[in-house]
Amino acid sequence: MALIVARQLKHEDVLAALAELFIERGPPAHIIPRFTDQNS
Repeated sequence: MALIVARQLKHEDVLAALAELFIERGPPAHIIPRFTDQNS
């Protein structure tokens, strides 16, 4: 798990943390889709 503490996080920081986690642990087994109007 990653814990990044900062007053502001840029999207590049978030993507870098996720990439590092994916490399270290592999991709997640399940990703919950984001809610859209098409899902209702």
